[in-house]
Order: sequence, then structure tokens, then C-alpha cells
Amino acid sequence: MGEKMYDNSFVINDKIIAFGTNCKIEYFDATVRTWTMVKGLRDFDILNSGLFKLNGKIFVIKQQRHKEISFKVITLQMRGLEI
Repeated sequence: MGEKMYDNSFVINDKIIAFGTNCKIEYFDATVRTWTMVKGLRDFDILNSGLFKLNGKIFVIKQQRHKEISFKVITLQMRGLEI
């Protein structure tokens, strides 16, 4: 079994959410013991970003230029068996 490396992780709604070194946000499904990529973020650039948990949401902060900082707030929703 291959190892995965994560830069950051936290728990939201009883799910472990992790930001991997592959620049993907994944969650751990304990019932089937697998990591699954969070869907709906395909056009979302999180390279060189910091991820934080904020009021049950994912807060992404990124320095664009020397004095310019951008951020996004991601709300997770369960749809069937996927986030």
C-alpha cells in the first residue's frame, strides 16, 4: 500500500479533510477506509496556498504578489456518498 503525504489536515463534520502534496483536497471515508478527492474544485488553483478550518468550512489563503493576498471559503456538502 502506498503512502500519502499531506501538508495540512483537520476534521469537519466527522470527516478527516486533508490537503495533499499533490495539491488536491481529499477526505477519509472511515466506513470503506479510503481517501477520496473532494469534487467540484477542478478549476480551483490551490498551489502554494494555506488551508484552514473556519466555522466548519475550508478557508484558503494565497499570496498572489508581494502585497496582494486572495482567499476563498469552501463549504462542503454531502451528496449521496460523496463530498
